[in-house]
Amino acid sequence: MGPKKIFITGGTGHLGANLIMRLLKKGYTVKVLFRNNSSHPFLKVRRFEKVTGDLQDKDSLMDALTGCDTVIHLGAFISYKRSDHKKLYNINVLGTKNLLRSAVKKNVKNFIYISSTAAVGYSRDAYNLLNEGHLFKKEYRKIGYMNTKHLAEQEVIRYKKQMHVSIFNPSTIIGKGDNHNNTGAVFENIKKERIRTAPPGGNSFVAVDDVVDAVMLALKKKTRSGERYILSGCNMPFKDYFNLIAKAYKVPEIRKSIPRSLFRLIYLLSILVEHLFTVFRKTPPVTSELIKISFAYRYFDSSKAQKELQWHSRTSINSALNDAIRYYKRVS
Repeated sequence: MGPKKIFITGGTGHLGANLIMRLLKKGYTVKVLFRNNSSHPFLKVRRFEKVTGDLQDKDSLMDALTGCDTVIHLGAFISYKRSDHKKLYNINVLGTKNLLRSAVKKNVKNFIYISSTAAVGYSRDAYNLLNEGHLFKKEYRKIGYMNTKHLAEQEVIRYKKQMHVSIFNPSTIIGKGDNHNNTGAVFENIKKERIRTAPPGGNSFVAVDDVVDAVMLALKKKTRSGERYILSGCNMPFKDYFNLIAKAYKVPEIRKSIPRSLFRLIYLLSILVEHLFTVFRKTPPVTSELIKISFAYRYFDSSKAQKELQWHSRTSINSALNDAIRYYKRVS
């Protein structure tokens, strides 16, 4: 027997909007938490219940959860700026804690938390695929987004005996519906040939439809309560990824990568630039936290999800990129 009513946070985001469309198509009853003025083109035709609230407002969460037996928590703040560390903690950690407490009080049975591979870590070795058991090192705690997603996971795990809780760690999500331009900025800069040199590290990518597949499995409680599941489709150097985008846009190939030997100099310069931009209340073009992870390898192993859930990445990176590009053209 499926859930009676599903409560979703972060529904106006990239993954959230795609998930809601799938849930409605499958006949689920859905209630979505909206912050003031939040929206998404996919959600214009509403066949779901809309409630206004905020993760930091406990009373709004209690009201919103009425009648729901399942929570899918996607709501989060993403930033790699040092000046945003407090906001990251308030939304990603305290907001998750508020939602968990409210969910228990409202007798929610199934809690699905969409975390990130940011909560797993990174490596300086391209041959080291990280899995769910990788130690969250002290150096990761200095990067606000990574640390707050890790701390939020710890909050979720504390409730594994009071509800069935599932944690998913998707890598960088690619595909249609990125309305907040999380990955779109890279696409646009490559399209306009503003990027001519790639970072020396690498990243992991997964198609948005494949992440939705995993959530659908969790709705049927295919997961083990309190367990984490990494969702990754492919691992590749930044230069290779950038060139897939360049090829799709038919712009010149990016031939050079930044020498790894320049890391310390670039890192120190980025701290100075970030400080100056913050003083003048402007957004820096790059941050020290982004420099640190772009010189590292965020390569991950999804074998646990494959073995336990029979989850598979069925969408190729090229197909996901083309879906994303078609979407950006449509909304630009």
